[in-house]
Amino acid sequence: MKKIFYILSLSILAVSCKPGTNQQEQTPPRTTTESTTTTSSGITLQSEQFYGEWRNISMEITTAYKTANSAIETYKEENWEKDLGIKPIRTYYKPDGTYLSEYRDLENVVFSTTSGSWQIKQDSVYLNQTKPEIRNAAYHVEFHDENTATFTAMLDWTNNGKKDDLYVGKQQKIDE
Repeated sequence: MKKIFYILSLSILAVSCKPGTNQQEQTPPRTTTESTTTTSSGITLQSEQFYGEWRNISMEITTAYKTANSAIETYKEENWEKDLGIKPIRTYYKPDGTYLSEYRDLENVVFSTTSGSWQIKQDSVYLNQTKPEIRNAAYHVEFHDENTATFTAMLDWTNNGKKDDLYVGKQQKIDE
C-alpha cells in the first residue's frame, strides 16, 4: 500500500515540490512558444513526438541521491503489476498543451487522475499539474526511438520537502 501511495504522489510526470517553495529547477529553462527546441548539445525535441498515449515500462528511484542514506527502488515491466498493485500509468499528451495521467487498478478501472499543461523547454518536458493539486516538474527526455523514451528528474519522491531523489522512468508511446 505504501508503494501505491508513492506512485500516486509521483503522478509519473508530476511530482515535485509545491509552488511557493524556495527550490529552483535544476537547470534554468529557455522558454519557447515554438513546437521545436534545439539544445546546446544539438538535441531537438518536437512537441509532436509527445502527442498521444504513453505508458510506463519501468522506473528506478534513488532516494537521497548521492548520500550515505541513498536507497534504490526498481520497478520493471515484468513485475510492475505485482510490485505496485496497479497497471502501468497512462499519460496522454494533447496538441493543445494539456495532459492527463490515469492510474488504473488491476481490473483496469481508473481510480485516480492528474492533469494540467505541458511544454518543451530545451531538452526537457515541463509539466504543470493543476488537478487534483498544483505541482510542477521538469523531466530531461532522451528518446531511444520514436516510441520509447527515458524521463529523468530530481524530485521529492519521499515528500521530505527536498528535490533530492533521482527518478529515471522509461515510457513507451502506444500506437493508436
